[in-house]
Amino acid sequence: MKKLILITSLIMYVFCQNTMVFADEIIETEEKVTSITEATVSEKIEYTTEIQEIITQPIQTYIPQEYSNNAFDITTEYVGVQEIVVSEFKSELFVKETQNVSATVLPANATKSTLSYSSSNNNVATVDALGKVTAVGKGSCTISVEAGGFVHYLNLDVKIKTNEIYVDKDFITLKPNDTYSLNAKVLPEEAIQQLKYKSTDDDIISVDESGVITAKKVGSAAVIISNKDKTISVNVIVNSTSAILGNNEVDDIKSNDDGSNLKSDDELAEKIKNSTEKNIVVDGEKYKVISSKSLKMLYGNDKKLIVESKGYTITLNGRDIKNVKNSLITELIFEENENGKSIFINKDVKLPGKIKVEFIDSKNDFKYMYLYNNNKNKYEEIKSLISKNTIEVDYNGQYLLTIKKLQGIRFNFVMIFSAIMVILIMCGIYIFVKKKYWFW
Repeated sequence: MKKLILITSLIMYVFCQNTMVFADEIIETEEKVTSITEATVSEKIEYTTEIQEIITQPIQTYIPQEYSNNAFDITTEYVGVQEIVVSEFKSELFVKETQNVSATVLPANATKSTLSYSSSNNNVATVDALGKVTAVGKGSCTISVEAGGFVHYLNLDVKIKTNEIYVDKDFITLKPNDTYSLNAKVLPEEAIQQLKYKSTDDDIISVDESGVITAKKVGSAAVIISNKDKTISVNVIVNSTSAILGNNEVDDIKSNDDGSNLKSDDELAEKIKNSTEKNIVVDGEKYKVISSKSLKMLYGNDKKLIVESKGYTITLNGRDIKNVKNSLITELIFEENENGKSIFINKDVKLPGKIKVEFIDSKNDFKYMYLYNNNKNKYEEIKSLISKNTIEVDYNGQYLLTIKKLQGIRFNFVMIFSAIMVILIMCGIYIFVKKKYWFW
């Protein structure tokens, strides 16, 4: 209403101004009006003053009472954090390893759901704003995950990774009832030093908690040495005559405290690495075991390692290596028997890959080859004989080379054929006697 009054007053004010101008012009033109009464002037002044006061008054907005005060206040309900769920967190890390903390805040509609992370010891492990944990040094610490005043704690152990398990001998020959005490240690010294020993065949050798090996019967087995971080194996051959290396001596693969065997491994690995020739020939009497270090240098290329031993050669192509962790024992065990020649190749230790064995000056022209199946307790023929004096194998175990097929296999075939013939004859007699009408 006041706005309408204001607008009307403004219009009247403008109209009066124009009227007064028009009157002045009439007075000046016609000179008929000589004066203006004091009353008229007073009214004009009072009216003008009233309009100016109306103009200068502030404009107020009218708000109904029912919508005033706190009618527009909005209240929000606070939802607290009840749980922080963390998935796939490793409680053990090696130095320099990392992992990401995957955390979820419950309930999903919590008011304060922003996650923050902290470590109780930054010298052991650090964690950034995104939850990435980095192992720094050996020790234990707690990783805290916080949101809305709720904290979830994660225990973490940081360890030093094992670089090597050093053992004084990685190839041993014993006679039945002989014993040998392994000298093994973990490098570096800050790594886990507690070692466990296990025999791959308790019937041939046994080993106690301190690493003492006891030979039981002739054969080949291995001792597995582990500290939960790294695993190595020591190959053991039990021979009644010790003819393989002579009086239980393994001078050529000796690994004394001065690290002579490790030095030999380094020399062979360096030789393979720097060789420009495709065929690398080494003496089998010097290298009775080809270790992982040398196999890594040979792996994946066209170089061939040829090991020359007395009476045979072993050839290993770098392209044929499947697992560099499986050492190659270059010392083969031969036994002559009535069926032919038995050969023990890495008996209880898997081969690193396919190898070729060539016999030198063999008196027998072998035609058949068999591999002994321990589960079935019998020999099974395999097609690994590529010539009369050369074989290719990719499985460890006991092989048999013969000039003619084993009698047992022929006998079984004859028995099966005879059984089938007997069944057919009996069926014929039954049909002829009982079912004559079939032929009518």
